[in-house]
Amino acid sequence: GATGTAGAAGDIRISYDVIREGPVSVVGVLQDDTFRPFTELDAHNVDGRLAKDPEQVRKALEAEQDSCFDPLFALLFESRHARTVLLVEERPATKQQMFDDEHKKFASRLAVLRIVAYLLLSVGIFLILYPIAEVFSVIPFLGEHIKNLIAFLLAVLSLVAGLILWMAFVGLAWCINRPWIITLALTLAGACFYLAGGAVDGVWFDAPLPLHYSHTLMGEALWAVALLPLGFVVYGLVEEVRYGINVARLNEAAGIRDQ
Repeated sequence: GATGTAGAAGDIRISYDVIREGPVSVVGVLQDDTFRPFTELDAHNVDGRLAKDPEQVRKALEAEQDSCFDPLFALLFESRHARTVLLVEERPATKQQMFDDEHKKFASRLAVLRIVAYLLLSVGIFLILYPIAEVFSVIPFLGEHIKNLIAFLLAVLSLVAGLILWMAFVGLAWCINRPWIITLALTLAGACFYLAGGAVDGVWFDAPLPLHYSHTLMGEALWAVALLPLGFVVYGLVEEVRYGINVARLNEAAGIRDQ
């Protein structure tokens, strides 16, 4: 700068990063003399080669897309699985330790995002309802006090409504990422409706057909719908096994021992 300590217009800021010599743990793909993120293309690399041309792997994946669940499964569960993985720690660490640390960081960020989402929902609901309080401000003498009281009640209502909506959204996302829960819920609901139809027959032997079919057919319909998330469950299990096999083959091709 002009004085050696203070900056001036036109100065260029220069900074340096120091990486001290020592043990380093890396989770990624070795390519030439550096590392790059491990991607889903590497996980599906059926030839067992590291750093294969991504375009070739993509074409191979498109050629073997033979399941009708592939596009929908990818759409529903894209947020659950990381697209790329590149972890670096300046200490000796096993693969499990590095992933555990990353999961803890992700859980912390997720908790903060959930709190922020709840607050934003509550504020949004309050802003929608606040004009109701403004209506009472036109009342002579007591209008301002009534307005403040109504605004306070609306704030409490917004917090409660925001919590209900937040729980609904979080619960829906939680169930979507765990399709076996949806499968189990639909199966149990179908069983209840189906057994209710049988109970109607047992109590009222001459039950009208619409009353009978309204229960039994509803149960059978729920069972049929449960087959869709069940397909996601089976597909996910197959993908997990396939992922593990291909990762093992990649490690074997690179001479890496799984720790």
